[in-house]
Amino acid sequence: MSGGIAYVIDDAGDFEQRVNHQMVAIERIDLDDDVQPGASANPSPDELLAEPLRYDVWRLHTLIGRQARLANSSRAQAILNRFDDYLPRFYKVVPHEFRRAHEQSVAVGVESA
Repeated sequence: MSGGIAYVIDDAGDFEQRVNHQMVAIERIDLDDDVQPGASANPSPDELLAEPLRYDVWRLHTLIGRQARLANSSRAQAILNRFDDYLPRFYKVVPHEFRRAHEQSVAVGVESA
């Protein structure tokens, strides 16, 4: 993984032991820091995309929905059909360097505003 964020479903239950923790941080999906797919008063897509370290439920649901639709994936559709059941199986994987670069860019943006 060279950059960006990945979402990984851990069906086997051993993902934490198989990750190189020196390179990436893994997190569970934070339901409190998110908007729910289809909810009213959600931020705009531009606002959602501008915050890559937040809105994981929305982003994950959107990505899986695209996979189901564009690839006609029965696995993706099965996950969407039982999204709340599958959600605890997902991890967010963030390279340490990506987080550092993002936090620096946010800090620079705040200083110049």
